[in-house]
Amino acid sequence: MKCQCSHLLPTGAKFCPECGSKAPKPTVTLEGFAGELPAVMCAAEAADLLKCSLWMIYELAKQDKVPHFRLGSRLRFSTKALIEWAENQRTITTTDRRYGTAR
Repeated sequence: MKCQCSHLLPTGAKFCPECGSKAPKPTVTLEGFAGELPAVMCAAEAADLLKCSLWMIYELAKQDKVPHFRLGSRLRFSTKALIEWAENQRTITTTDRRYGTAR
């Protein structure tokens, strides 16, 4: 990650050691995950990826709100499907249930 002054920042730095400006927030893209994560994840790994609790992953799966499948009694998540689902969640707008219009 680089600062505004084009200085390469050390991992986890909050400020640039050269100019003192605040470090930009890291961004995550689907391409960044391609070689690092397994194709299929367990519930704990999915919770880590989405930065939520294990309980939340189980609840979302129980309500069929997150893409998942079962291997026997165990939940499994396709990494690609989970990332695409998460990206789509950011673009959905809430609707007023009474009128069906966006708020």
